Amino acid sequence: MTPTVTLLWLLCVLIDMVGHLSFKAAAKSANVDSQIESWRLMLTNPLLWLGISGFVIEFFAFMAFVAMVPLSLATLMSTFNIILVMIGGRIVFKEALTKPRLIAVVLITVGVMLVGWGKA
Repeated sequence: MTPTVTLLWLLCVLIDMVGHLSFKAAAKSANVDSQIESWRLMLTNPLLWLGISGFVIEFFAFMAFVAMVPLSLATLMSTFNIILVMIGGRIVFKEALTKPRLIAVVLITVGVMLVGWGKA
């Protein structure tokens, strides 16, 4: 992996994590009975717009990333964001990390490493 490809990959997974955590925070802050009121609260929450902006930026970063590595490898490597989102959910929202989830994290990490980090 070249330094540019590695930086683009890191940018993609980090922005993806921020986007997911921002969406979760916006949704939690709008936890009311009325769906219309809930959507109104979310649409006025800056965290929702941070998440949307992040995903727009990630779109362009991923386009640059996928232009430099095979699509099959880019897609596989982008699954690493699952790990970051899960860890972020634990840290920010105190979500449970169950034994099956931790096993899945290990399997994802090993799978990405086995597929060939150095082949891009």
